Amino acid sequence: MIILVGASATGKSVVAKQLYEKYNIKKVVTYTTRAMRDGEVNDVDYHFISKDDFINKMNNNYFIETAQYHDNYYGTAYEDISKDKVLIVEPNGANVYYEKLKDKVVIFYLQASEDERKKRMESRGDTKESITKRLESDIDYFDLSKFNHIDLVIQTEKKTIEDVADIIMEYYRNIFN
Repeated sequence: MIILVGASATGKSVVAKQLYEKYNIKKVVTYTTRAMRDGEVNDVDYHFISKDDFINKMNNNYFIETAQYHDNYYGTAYEDISKDKVLIVEPNGANVYYEKLKDKVVIFYLQASEDERKKRMESRGDTKESITKRLESDIDYFDLSKFNHIDLVIQTEKKTIEDVADIIMEYYRNIFN
């Protein structure tokens, strides 16, 4: 399974979509309690559920891992784990997947400069308050020292989304072929 991790607006979601469109890699649809953004579709981008539903599923061991990020919960169901999928997680999630699935996952850390990330968040309609909060908290939260394992770090700022997807697939295929 391909794992994508990186701070806000480093390109994780668009790279996952490119992997699906070009390479038929399926995006793991995770669960979240956050509100839908414009253009997102329930059960396609995420399974959007209430905090009560999420906590109930969590208490019944439905998820392989869960996280709380910016006051929202995120989790991945055990049933959604497979080799032909891509998953976006935060640092603790990457560590959990590596510990539980070791040789079945390849972890890619996506990076972009703070200025570029700010531009991307503004263009997708995030509020100034949200942007400031994310940029500040992401500095420590996504520090590379927080990870038990990263297979490859990719700077996304000066590459096309297609180039990033190609780099990921070439690396992934070299490991699993």
